[in-house]
Parts: sequence; C-alpha cells; structure tokens
Amino acid sequence: MINKIDSNNELKINDELNIKHLIFPYIIHWKWILISIFISLSIAFIYLRYSTPTYGVVAKVLIKDEDKGNIPSEMSAFKDLSSMMGGTKNNIENEIEIFKSRSLISKVVKDLKLNISYFDISGITKKELFEETNYKLYILNGDSSVYFKNGVFQILPKSQNNFEFIDVEQNSKTIQKFGKAFDSKIGKILITPSSRSIKNISKPVEIIISNFDFIVDSYLQAINVEATNKESSAIQISLETQNIQKGIAIIDNLIEQHKKDAITDKNQVAQNTLNFINERLEFITKELSNVEQNVSTFKSNNKIFDLTTNA
Repeated sequence: MINKIDSNNELKINDELNIKHLIFPYIIHWKWILISIFISLSIAFIYLRYSTPTYGVVAKVLIKDEDKGNIPSEMSAFKDLSSMMGGTKNNIENEIEIFKSRSLISKVVKDLKLNISYFDISGITKKELFEETNYKLYILNGDSSVYFKNGVFQILPKSQNNFEFIDVEQNSKTIQKFGKAFDSKIGKILITPSSRSIKNISKPVEIIISNFDFIVDSYLQAINVEATNKESSAIQISLETQNIQKGIAIIDNLIEQHKKDAITDKNQVAQNTLNFINERLEFITKELSNVEQNVSTFKSNNKIFDLTTNA
C-alpha cells in the first residue's frame, strides 16, 4: 500500500517538473510577449479605425405577370406548360436581363453623374462623399463633353470666396473663386460650395472625373440581379458599396429608370395601337364613302321602275 502512494507522488512531482520545464523558457521573455500582444492589438485597432467599411444594399422588386392576368386560368395553364417545354422565355428572366442591360445602367450613371466622384482628403485615408459633399463641380459646356475624359483635381479652400485648384495629373496650381467659371483640361467648369459655413468649407476635397463607359462597365459588374427563388415572381437587386447613401441612390434610381422605361413602352404600344385603329377607321370610312358615291352614280344613270301595282 505504501509503495502505491509513493508511486503516485512521484508521478505528480514529475508532472510538475515537466510543466515548469515547458513554461519557464517563455516566462523569462514575458516582456517581449506583452510587447507583441500590445503591437498586435494596436495594429488591429488601427486597421479597424481607418479601413473603409463596405456596405451591402439590397432591394426586392415584385414583377407582375400581366400576360397571366389577362387570360383565362385554363389558357394560363397551357401557357405555363409551353414555358416549361421551352416555348417561351420566363418573364422573370426577361426582367432580370432588362435590369442588367447596359442602356438602363447608362441612364443611372448619367442621371446621378456617377462619373464625377468626390472624396474627403482631410483625414489619413480618403473617404468617398455623395450627398454630404461640401462642393459641387458643374461642367458648363455639357456633361457629354467629359464622358471620355479623365481628371483628378483637388480643392483646397483659402477663404469663403477663394480656393486653390490643383490639377494632380498635370501638377498645376491656380487660385480660383467659388461660383466663377474658369478653364480646365476638361473644359470650362464652375465650383460652388454646398454650405457657406466656415467649418464645412474648410475641408479639402478631391474630385475624380472618370471615363463614362468605364463607370458603366464597373456598375454592370457590381450590380447583381437575381430571382429570389424559383416559385416567387420577385427579383433581388444588390450592390456592395463604400458609401451607403450612394448605394441606396443607385438602386432606387435603377428601379425608377426601369419604371420609366416600362411606362414608355406601354405608352408606345398604346400609341401604335391607336394609330393602327385610326388608320383602319380612315380606310373603312373612305371605302364606305366610295360605295355610297358608286350607289348614287348608279341611281342617277339608270331608270328606277316602280314594280308596285294599285289594288
């Protein structure tokens, strides 16, 4: 019995010696361990503090199948069977292709002027601005004149009236006035502050002019359009962006442009139908007029005999 107890004590002592043997080489370097932990936490804090977050903007659109709503249920069943056999393309797929079309995205880019971007450069990292930008750049010779041009400009305010205009690519600097037009490499432009407060107007801003087609291509890749599921008649539109206000505006404008195009198409169909009906009515009226004229001519050129007899 005594031997058994001694054996257990020896095992415990050996375990303690092994643990000390493993930990001791690290304990003597505790200062470097603490320094490493501090540096790692500092790097993580700086990354989270200054990295630009990415937001996901999602919208769902319910697609109304007007063809199904205008035909009897029995015929609708045959139409669904035809669609399953590959006879007609699904309406949802058609709408997805329309939302992803280049023409629709181009209208969004043009309407929101997405080829002109604003960035706050007052901090360590650049922050993209949209509705909250302190300045607006206006191109006096038309937006279309810069669709195929590029430029990077910086605005460094000097006072409430003057600012330093820097062409980053050409490395040129000039002093300009807010609200007064001046010449640049992209044409005659005008820059106005969106707020006259000293606090807001004192921040420097970078303005980037990008090629119109390049911006359209980038959003064609960035905007994702897909059906929510096979049974539903809704589609989901999503976009990842670094400025949530800009992302919401793009999705909303895309849906609005789709509505406008749908209304335009319906009005065009209605107008074409009306024109066709008017043409047919005009043709029928002309034909009836010719018939009446022929009947009148026939009566005047031939004698009418009274075949009735007196009782």
